Amino acid sequence: MNRNTNKGYDEAIAYALSLASAWSYADPHTLHDVMNSIGFENRCYSISLSNDALSVHTSASLLQHVDGSAAILCFRGTEPTNIINWLTDASVAPERFHTWGAVHGGFYRSLMPMSRYIACRLTRAIRAPRAGRTGT
Repeated sequence: MNRNTNKGYDEAIAYALSLASAWSYADPHTLHDVMNSIGFENRCYSISLSNDALSVHTSASLLQHVDGSAAILCFRGTEPTNIINWLTDASVAPERFHTWGAVHGGFYRSLMPMSRYIACRLTRAIRAPRAGRTGT
């Protein structure tokens, strides 16, 4: 996949992001294969947490290009057959999100338990050896 380095709109990147968001509902192996099929050769990491008592059921996938030049973090939205997801969606009151403003309350409450796992996975992805890199 040819990635445009200027900061403008890029149709190929938009297409890749739309595929990642749609296929994030599939298993990680399928998501990995779909993204490879369009030229985004990647390592796919799945992050999932589930706790019925806390009404938390959330999943995300991190796709890191094999050369380390790009990553896509995609969250599953509401899964049609999961009642906890529907109850979380019903909680629409905005929650303050750091200093950046507010986000959907249900998303915030699903994100916060995962935030440390996501930060850890992103740190590992950044530190991972990249194809073509020489030296230590």
